[in-house]
Amino acid sequence: MFLVTTGQTPDPIYMYKAPIPNETCYQCHSPNRRITASGDIIPNHDGHIEAGVLCVTCHSGVAHGKAVERGLVEHKDFDYWTEENGEELISTKYTRPNMGTCIDCHLKYNKGDEPWEDKYYSLSYPPQYESDSFGILEVFDLIEKQLENPQEGQISMACETCHTEIVVPDSHNNDDFGIAHGEYALNKLDTCVDCHDQAKWQKDIQAVSMTRLLHLQQPNMDHYVPDIYVVQFMAKETLFCFTCHEVRPDSHQTIDIWLTGHAQEVASKQDVNNCLTCHNMDIAEEIDDEILRELKIIPPTDVYCATCHRTGLAVE
Repeated sequence: MFLVTTGQTPDPIYMYKAPIPNETCYQCHSPNRRITASGDIIPNHDGHIEAGVLCVTCHSGVAHGKAVERGLVEHKDFDYWTEENGEELISTKYTRPNMGTCIDCHLKYNKGDEPWEDKYYSLSYPPQYESDSFGILEVFDLIEKQLENPQEGQISMACETCHTEIVVPDSHNNDDFGIAHGEYALNKLDTCVDCHDQAKWQKDIQAVSMTRLLHLQQPNMDHYVPDIYVVQFMAKETLFCFTCHEVRPDSHQTIDIWLTGHAQEVASKQDVNNCLTCHNMDIAEEIDDEILRELKIIPPTDVYCATCHRTGLAVE
C-alpha cells in the first residue's frame, strides 16, 4: 500500500481504502431498475442488492474505463490523457459492465463463495497485483463442466440465464465448421469478435502499454470490411483463435518432409495468404524501430518465407 501525503500523488493511482458505496449511485440511479440500454440483458438488481453486492462490483468501468486494471495510470502516462486520445483510452468496451465480471462472480458463488463480501473484490488494482480471478481457459472448462453436471442451488451458466437473445449463426452447426470457418471469418469477422473477444469472458482486463494502445493500429470492428490481413491479425491477437492456430497443422507433417514438399501447397496468392496467418510479422506498419522495441511485438513463429527464399517468390 502507499501513503498519500500533501503534494504527492501515488504512482500508479488507484483506490485502495474502500469501494464506492451504493448510496453514491442512488443519487442519480434507482435500485429498482428493470431494463438495460441494449434490452438484451435480464437485470436482477434487487437480488444483487439484497445479497450485498455493490454496484461498482459490476459497473467498475463506468467512470474511468478500467484505466487502473489496464495499467494506464502511471505518472509517465499522464501527458497522453488528452481529448484527442480520449476515444482510444476510454471506449464503451471498458465503460460498460464486463460479462467476465458476472461469470467470475457466478463461478465463485457456485463453488460456495461470496466474493463480494471481500471489499477488495470490488476495488481496482494495478496489473502487477495478483488476482484470484479465473483465467480465460479455466472459465471455459468450468462453464462446460457446470452445464454438463448442474448442481442444486447453483446459478446456471447457460447464456439464456442472463440474455434474452442468443443467436448462434447457422454456419456453426456444420460438422466441418471447426476446420472450414476461414471464409466465414473473412466475411463476418466483426460478428466473430463480438462473441469471441476474450475481454468479454474474464474479469481481469489485460494490461496494455500506452504506446501499444495509441500507436499499434487496431482493426475497427464497428466498420469492418473483409480483409485477410485483419483476419490474420485477429487470429494472433484473440485467444479463442490463437489456442488452435498455434498448433502445428497436421498437413505440415515432419519438418524434413514439409520443407521439401510444401511448394504445391502455396501455388496461389490465396494459399500464401493462408500461410501468412502464422508466418507473417507485418502487423505494425509505419511504426519506427524505437516504438517497435517498446511494443515488444513477439512474432507467432520465427520462420518466414524469406528465411529460406532469399531471392523472393514467384506466385501467380
